Amino acid sequence: MRHRSPLRRRRAFERDFVMSLGRLLLIIQHVALGLAVAVVFGLLFGWVVMVAWNAVVPDLLAMPALTYWQAFAMLVLTRVLVGSFNHGSHGHKTRPCAPSRSSSASDATLYAAWWEKEGKPAFEAHAARHLAGDGGAGDAE
Repeated sequence: MRHRSPLRRRRAFERDFVMSLGRLLLIIQHVALGLAVAVVFGLLFGWVVMVAWNAVVPDLLAMPALTYWQAFAMLVLTRVLVGSFNHGSHGHKTRPCAPSRSSSASDATLYAAWWEKEGKPAFEAHAARHLAGDGGAGDAE
């Protein structure tokens, strides 16, 4: 096994440190850019809410027009009360609930037994009443 000289180890440490520092600065830049974009979109959406409100609500419901900051506050309040502006899942993959294969087989067997015992006679009685012109209200007699 070959040993590194102290100078080589120091240079390797400095190189790794500078690379780590560069990655940290890149992450900080991305976070700052993301926050700036979020603020710009928030301000833009405040303006959109103000324009939409002032175009529709004062004439329709005889309510006062909103200032920009009132519209922005309404947007923030909506965010707090409703919880979010997104319609996505934010990386959380949701799957519809599906019965497991073992339970669906037993459910099918139970359903078949119920259909033969109760479902089919009840359906046939209902169909007979409906075809006779009773309209299905025969149970209320």
